[in-house]
Amino acid sequence: MLSESYAIGIDIGGTNFRIGLVDTDGNLSGYEKHSVSTLAGEHAVLRLCSAVSDYISRHGVGRKIAAVCAGFPAILDKKRETVLNAPNVDGFNGVAVRRILEEHLLLPAFIEKDVNLLLINDLKQLHIDSGDIVACYIGTGIGNAIMVDGHLLSGHNGVAGELGHIPFGDSEQLCGCGNCGCTEPLSGGRYLTHLSDTLFPHTPVSRLFAEYGDHPELCRYLERLGRVIAAEINILDPEVLLLGGGVIDMEAFPHECLVSAVLAHTRRPLPHDHLKIHFSNTSDGTGGVAGAGIFAWRKLKQ
Repeated sequence: MLSESYAIGIDIGGTNFRIGLVDTDGNLSGYEKHSVSTLAGEHAVLRLCSAVSDYISRHGVGRKIAAVCAGFPAILDKKRETVLNAPNVDGFNGVAVRRILEEHLLLPAFIEKDVNLLLINDLKQLHIDSGDIVACYIGTGIGNAIMVDGHLLSGHNGVAGELGHIPFGDSEQLCGCGNCGCTEPLSGGRYLTHLSDTLFPHTPVSRLFAEYGDHPELCRYLERLGRVIAAEINILDPEVLLLGGGVIDMEAFPHECLVSAVLAHTRRPLPHDHLKIHFSNTSDGTGGVAGAGIFAWRKLKQ
């Protein structure tokens, strides 16, 4: 192994894709953010390969790269070879991303769900050593990562952790997944955008809690979100609940109210009395990149 070597971490989102160098200690450098539109469309994975090659060349680290890992807001196959469905990123559906990255970059490559990589970074940043964790990242939708006995839970088909798509109450609202009644349209960030457009038309989404934090509709939103998260807590009985994402990072977001809503519906006395709740401290967009790099080093060691 080179005395100074890096894994390239990539976080592909619906708006931007982020990239950086992660050393063997998990430290991030060379961080960049670009519009995902530069990748989207037919042959998106080839444009991703070109973007990585260009990044390596610009940073002069060609001989120092040990591996590449990319996180996707997507459904991946069990073996983490293929992106099955990435509804917010055009051009990756059904593509064998890992194989193509390895063939074009001539490097070991890995892909993983973006929320799993966020969790890996948060565990490092928050010094959490528990092996039983539920993580909920509330952004446009509901990102969910689950760790059991120290292992990320992928499920039989590789699609475990779709918390946003459990049926919720008697709602018949159509979800982006094609089903009716999912929790995500009522508990994800898109619902806050809906409120901003209809109930608070002169207020940016980012200011909703700062200006209307006590409004009954926002209180109902927090209550719904708390119930959904509590449902998973009651099923899995984790030691740690980790909360993060763009919604929770909003200005004046009522963290205590969300915690109260979760605990109000968590089974007593257990897991209620022993549940440890942490908030992600990576709100600058770098968490997925750093987590991807850390994940790549772990896979290489395996």
